Amino acid sequence: EWVEERKNEFGAAENVDLDAGLDYQYDYRFDFTNTIESRLLQNTGYIESDMIMTIYGPCDVPKVTIGTNVYKVNTSLISGEYLEINTETRSIYKTMNNGTKVNLFDDRDRENNIFSKVPEGNNMVARNGAFRFDIMLLIKRSEPKWI
Repeated sequence: EWVEERKNEFGAAENVDLDAGLDYQYDYRFDFTNTIESRLLQNTGYIESDMIMTIYGPCDVPKVTIGTNVYKVNTSLISGEYLEINTETRSIYKTMNNGTKVNLFDDRDRENNIFSKVPEGNNMVARNGAFRFDIMLLIKRSEPKWI
C-alpha cells in the first residue's frame, strides 16, 4: 500500500470582523457576530482517507467540523500544548508543555464519531474558535500514482 501524506494548515482565525455582525436600533451589552471560519479541504484520493489532526493551544473544548462530521474533545489546551487525533490508530493524545502525553480517549465527544475518515472530494472545514490546527491526510493507494 502506498501512502501519500498531504498536510493542510489552518492558521488562527485572525480575520474575523467583529463589526460585521448584526446591528440593532437598541444596543445590547454584547455583540452578535460569526466567529466561525470555514475553508475547503480537498481529499484527492479515490476513497475516504484516514487523517491526523493536530490542534494547537490555547483553546477550550476545540471542535472542528469536516463535511458533516464533528471532531470534538472536552479538554482545554494552554499555549504550547497540542492535541492529536489519529483516525488510523484510533487515538487521542494531548502533549503538555513538559512533554508528557495524556490519553484523552475518554474525553472525546460521544455524540459523533471522532475517528470518522475524511470523505473523498471537497469538504468544508469549520472550527469553533481562533485556534490553529493541521490536518495530515493519509491518502492510500494500491499502486503509486506514476504507474
